[in-house]
Amino acid sequence: MKKHTFILALTIVLSVMLSACSSSNNEAVVETNLTPKEMIDEMLAKVEQPSLMEVEADMVGQLYHLDPALLEDYSIRIPMMNVKSNEISILKVKDAKDISTVETAVKERATDIQKQFEQYLPDV
Repeated sequence: MKKHTFILALTIVLSVMLSACSSSNNEAVVETNLTPKEMIDEMLAKVEQPSLMEVEADMVGQLYHLDPALLEDYSIRIPMMNVKSNEISILKVKDAKDISTVETAVKERATDIQKQFEQYLPDV
């Protein structure tokens, strides 16, 4: 049950992050001087997580079914050991027209993680 709750929370966080990046006339633009890597480093300094490793460009396509050429900058951290589903991704899209493609890829990744952990026994 804990794993399903975490996966749901991960999906919600990723969806919120993506919707915050989408452009709309009614939404305020969020600007930062930090790179995605710096943002994740700051988050990890404040919230303890299991050991995470940085995903390289060749793995982005494999894990997210996404061409990294669509991204201006990104940082993705996944667990070093496949016993936790903690994952942090910050993706900065080059062109606003590709936001829906990136959003679909993130949702597909969340579904892949959920399927991967469906067979795990709940923590007792």
